[in-house]
Amino acid sequence: MTINPPFAENVQTVQVCPSDDPTGQTTARTEKQQPANFVSLRTAPSATAPLFGDQAIHGAAAGTDRINDWGSTAQSGQQFVVADAQGDWTAIWYSGAKVWFYNPSGVNTKISYGVKIVRPAGTTAVSLYGSSYPDKAEYPAGLGASTQATLNMYSNPGWPSVRRHHRARCHRRLLPLQRDGRDRRPEDVHHPVQPPRGARLRR
Repeated sequence: MTINPPFAENVQTVQVCPSDDPTGQTTARTEKQQPANFVSLRTAPSATAPLFGDQAIHGAAAGTDRINDWGSTAQSGQQFVVADAQGDWTAIWYSGAKVWFYNPSGVNTKISYGVKIVRPAGTTAVSLYGSSYPDKAEYPAGLGASTQATLNMYSNPGWPSVRRHHRARCHRRLLPLQRDGRDRRPEDVHHPVQPPRGARLRR
């Protein structure tokens, strides 16, 4: 499933602080409602349920509606595995958790085509990384391999992964984002279905 909210009708509320506005026009914390390219993710199928808090940002705490809090949103163009559905709400696997977003009659999503699901062998947990590099043996002679630290704040019991386009850093965007998302710079990477945005799998 691909996140695909109708831009003009997808009005979201966010909190913008002075530190979030590089123009300097925001002098105090301001609530804004505008068309956006994301859907909000909640811990239960209800508009009053807490926003999901990504472990890398909030630990075990709830998420927020601050414009720079990417952990409680799913962006237009991202693809996920459907975990459940209840009334007007759809659940997806996200950052190792089952989270919900408002999706009456599927208005905020579309079916994904040409997606290749890669399932790991066995059930052994795999490591998660924040960027994608070749294995050590794949580097040319004389070129040192990159070393990376694992993202230990996430738990991953060997989920499948999907080949898709992904934006390395995700932030909430308001106008003047184009309906087709042309301001995004997607890169074709190997990205997990359930683990956190930007994580990579490695045994």
